[in-house]
Amino acid sequence: MEVTPGPLERWLGHDVCALERAWDVPALEVWDSLPSTNDRAAQLAARAAAPWTVIVAIEQTEGRGRRGRGWVSTGGAGLWMS
Repeated sequence: MEVTPGPLERWLGHDVCALERAWDVPALEVWDSLPSTNDRAAQLAARAAAPWTVIVAIEQTEGRGRRGRGWVSTGGAGLWMS
């Protein structure tokens, strides 16, 4: 899975690094759009990401639910994370 252009540095008027510290998580990535937050989490896990790493997407274009059911999570319609 190739994701571009990269995670956001600011989200909802907040510095993402500051949110990372406030939420006490080892890593926080916020994306405008991702095919799937789960795919991104798997990609990071393969690179030995720390437990409790959080990936947030404003929009998912190829999300998967239970039993592999596909779904799209439209921007502004919820909070999508893994």
